[in-house]
This record gives sequence, structure tokens and C-alpha cells, in this order.
Amino acid sequence: MCCAGTTAAAISDFENTGALPKAKFFHSELINDHMVRIYGINNELMYLVEGSNSAALIDSGAGVGDLKSYVESITSKPVKVLLTHGHVDHIGGASRFENVYMNHDDAGVFAKHNSLETRRGYIHGTYRDAKNLKESDYSKQLDLKKIKDLSSYDSFNLGGVSLEFFDAKGHTPGELAVLLKEDRILIGGDSANQFTFLFDEFSLGLSSYEKSMTQLKKETDGKYDRYFVSHGSGEMSKDTIKNIINLCEEIKAGTTDNISHKFMGQQAYIAKEINKQYQRLDGIDGNIVFSKEKIND
Repeated sequence: MCCAGTTAAAISDFENTGALPKAKFFHSELINDHMVRIYGINNELMYLVEGSNSAALIDSGAGVGDLKSYVESITSKPVKVLLTHGHVDHIGGASRFENVYMNHDDAGVFAKHNSLETRRGYIHGTYRDAKNLKESDYSKQLDLKKIKDLSSYDSFNLGGVSLEFFDAKGHTPGELAVLLKEDRILIGGDSANQFTFLFDEFSLGLSSYEKSMTQLKKETDGKYDRYFVSHGSGEMSKDTIKNIINLCEEIKAGTTDNISHKFMGQQAYIAKEINKQYQRLDGIDGNIVFSKEKIND
């Protein structure tokens, strides 16, 4: 991955020095010579992947700062935005781009999370310097009609770099995971991570979620060596999806810790006890925050 107008030689400079651009609301790190992890205002994660012909931005953060200009400081290739799901911290910066894709099964989620009011509420509830933000710092709302539909098994060839999408519903009805075939990397978004939210009005019930994860595991087993997510450090054990499936069974059996957790007025339970870094005390990757009323759904 190289900056606009730079030569191929600059790629090795990035690898050796980590000299990626910084901006007021963004910073990034090089994963390999064609993939960058971008950190947003709340350390929400985006992935910029570059091929020989074009580039793809997987997710677009919470919508604070000029993400498009930042991306253009890293790559000169035309960029399409591929959204894993419709939550505010993934769709926020997409309106600054021309070509945006998302599974339309998340239309309801998107409608609620796309408003500037929701974005401001999210930022003011999570970002300590939110009061110092200017109106111009916020990206505009994006019209759902301008978002192209993205479905399971859709694929993109960026030029030597291939991306394929898989159904990963549960966290939201239309969540997708993306496989970088040549790199053998699976990006799960928020579908299975260290603190998987599975309790809001749009989330699937636990039993339906387990079926979804079982299918995702079946379709991607043996195809990836690294597993990336959209929060935390960005990388978890490649066994995370398997661990999540096992955890679903433990929840149904009543053998989990069930730590009470309230979020925006909603009562939920953390399946396995965690430390301050949201890591399970037993050292296993993958956790679920669930509603007891939706276990059998």
C-alpha cells in the first residue's frame, strides 16, 4: 500500500518504518504491502485493501473527520466502500464516497443508525472530547438508495487481491464477513468478537445466531489463517468462531458466568467474565453479550 503518487519502492519504506500518514481523527498501521488497518475517533477499525487496479475500504467508522481525504493520502486507486453491517460506528464515513455497498437486510438498522442525531449521541457518549467537535467534522447522512446491495458469495477482484463475502448474521440481520482469499485473512466485523452484542432490537436470538456461525464456519474452514475484527487490537485467534459456537452451547446449558451488563437502558448478560481490557479471564477468544429472553429464538 503506498501513498498517492509514490513509487513501489515506498512500499518497503512503509514496511520498515511504519511511515503511514496521520490525521486529526485517524491513524493507521500496515498489515502487509497492500493492506492497512485504519483507526477512527473511538478506535473503531477499518481495513483498506489495495489491488493493482482498485482498492476497497471495509467499513467507514463513526463518521467524524474527512475519511475520504485520509484514504486518498494512502492510495491513489479508485476506492469502493464495503460495509460489514449497518451500525453507526461502521457506516458513519461512507457518505464521503461514491461507491458504497451494504447488505440491504440491514436496511432497518441503517435507517436508525444513519441519522446525524444518532451519530452525535454515539460520539458524545463514547468520545471524551466530543464537545470540542465542530459541525463540519461530522460526515453527512447517506441515502440508502445510493447504497448498492451486497450479499453472501458476492466477490470483488481488485487486481491480484480477491474478496469474497459470507453471511454472518446475528449481531445484525445483514452482517457479512469478508475473506481475503490470497492473504488467507477473514474479517468478521462485529459478527464474532471479544464482546459480541447480541441483545438489541435488531439482533438475532442466540439459537439463530449459533446456526449462522456454524454455517459461516463450514463455509470458511481451511480458507484463512488470520481472523480480524472491527474493535480492540483488530486480530483474534483463528478459532474465535469455533469458540463462539461452543459458547452458545454453554449459554443454553446454563453453565456461563452471566455477568450483568446494562447498555443504553438495555439489560444484557456477558457470558464469560472479563477483565478491564474486555478479555475473558479464562484466556479464550470470543465472548457474547446476550439477552436471556432471546436464548431460544
